[in-house]
Amino acid sequence: MKKLFYIFVVKIFFLSSLYSQNASSNYDSLKNDAQVNIGDITVIEFIEALIVNERKKDEISVLLVSGTADSNWIKKSDVEFLMSLIDSKQDAKCIFNINASFVPKGRSTIGDHAIRLIEVYKSKKEFPDEFLICPKYNRKKRKEIKKWWLLEKDK
Repeated sequence: MKKLFYIFVVKIFFLSSLYSQNASSNYDSLKNDAQVNIGDITVIEFIEALIVNERKKDEISVLLVSGTADSNWIKKSDVEFLMSLIDSKQDAKCIFNINASFVPKGRSTIGDHAIRLIEVYKSKKEFPDEFLICPKYNRKKRKEIKKWWLLEKDK
């Protein structure tokens, strides 16, 4: 019962902060480490928003995402940028959709999120396509993506 109450309080907090923000600049909300409207930012701004603030490493690391980006949000030029990040071990927040029913534990890395976004690009899906995204990929997946990019980048 306490867990349900905690989830309810956290969700109310996120929703209230989402609607109480000044809507003049979505990029300003990135600096608050709390939320973004995915349709209003670029892939590079999104990656920047996922970076864990070193001073807040002990806090729950989630990025509240509202909205959905269409299947063309990630461009080929973005994939080139994402490819430069796939080996990054830098701590990253988990992506938490406003409709998710629980807050994630743990973290991901910028490299794992880069791979996830490349997979979205390859499948031509909308993003985010899940309520909670906290990817973890192995070396094999990184090699697979690098091999795919060698064939894809010159097309």
